[in-house]
Amino acid sequence: MRQQMTWISRCVVGRTSNKGNLEYYQLDIATNHDEQIQHHNKLHDFILQENFYLKSIEKSERINNSNLDTVSQYPHLTEESISKGFARSELTAINVLATPFENNRPQYLSISSQPLNCNASYDKPIWARPWINEPLKSLLFRSDINTYLLLDATTRTKVTGVFDLEIHDEIKQQSLYSGELANRFKKNAPYLLNISLSPQQLMDPDNIPQFHKDFFSNHWGQSTGLIVQSKSDLITLTRHFKKFIKIQNENKKWHYFRFTDPRVMNHYLQSITQWPQRVAKWFGINGDERLVDRIICEDKSGSQANIFEPVMQHTLKNTGAMSLTNRDFEIFRNYRREYNKKLVIDELNQDFADKIKELHPEQLGIWYEEGIGKGYTTARGLYDYCYAQMMAATYGLDLSEIEQYLEEQPTSHLEKSSLLQKTIKQTIETLIK
Repeated sequence: MRQQMTWISRCVVGRTSNKGNLEYYQLDIATNHDEQIQHHNKLHDFILQENFYLKSIEKSERINNSNLDTVSQYPHLTEESISKGFARSELTAINVLATPFENNRPQYLSISSQPLNCNASYDKPIWARPWINEPLKSLLFRSDINTYLLLDATTRTKVTGVFDLEIHDEIKQQSLYSGELANRFKKNAPYLLNISLSPQQLMDPDNIPQFHKDFFSNHWGQSTGLIVQSKSDLITLTRHFKKFIKIQNENKKWHYFRFTDPRVMNHYLQSITQWPQRVAKWFGINGDERLVDRIICEDKSGSQANIFEPVMQHTLKNTGAMSLTNRDFEIFRNYRREYNKKLVIDELNQDFADKIKELHPEQLGIWYEEGIGKGYTTARGLYDYCYAQMMAATYGLDLSEIEQYLEEQPTSHLEKSSLLQKTIKQTIETLIK
């Protein structure tokens, strides 16, 4: 008979108190799942439901419930998780800056970043600039590995104004679509291009293909594609990446995955570092062999490259068909949330730099998460909500009556956020007269 297992994670969560202060708590969450990923799915669901902001999962530990020594460390959590399937501890207030945690979580994907200093040659005329940034050239082009470009034709065309892949026939390329679909949607399909360069080409800029010069001058930093390094050939890698274009969810419904967008993949790959099945799938790992050595995504408008490499000391195996789980969709939702969060926070910093300097560094993020919890879904609505909270904290205003009034109105959250902003502005104008 299989022994029942309990997973327990120690988390650091944050939320804003009724007084508007940013507060952090330690929280232990236990489930009786056998697999860590199932446990983490449940953990994330709970934290979203409770309107917490998840700062970190400091450690996750699997406990054999037949081992009394380990069970005795968490008697209440293990007992409740066995009987109910889920348990949580009481919140313990902490100062995150003064509380050390042991991070013993296994990582299956390593991430490193390389700054590129892309503006170093902008003071030179266009004809005198190098075709590629030197640190980027050293990173991408090596004699011991092939370099490929996963390219999104739609976003590339937005930069060029025309579909131009056909004129670059000197570059070996394959559409990730097949048959009639590849012909019908050739201007919108994802492509895999072999952009490897020989040592001789790298020594002489005149031997660099025009495609490379154009891509690294005009497209790097525009989110039109990402780099793949592999010892495999073009056809083998094309077959590999075809599997990710259209994927079924657990209810057998098909979804398209825009993995050629470096903004999406930056977030997605950073979210699966502890998910061995996903790392094995994306990098085509079976034991000591792998199809993909590295995935390199531009970041911060091209001024930084993020390098993703599997940690090969783990035994990983790429088996079975991939299906999108609730955890995958949570990652996608988080991407959209984080994307909008950056837009909102950047705009607030630009508009109210002096006031924001007086706040806790993470306060805008907490207000943003609060706005999500209250149903604000658009960047505009979340901007207005964060603005209102910031002004209330600055001028000592109580928003409870205003928010209660807005909740009772049969209008959209965008209309409510706009009314909230106008009300705050009118109140402040009255105060400072």
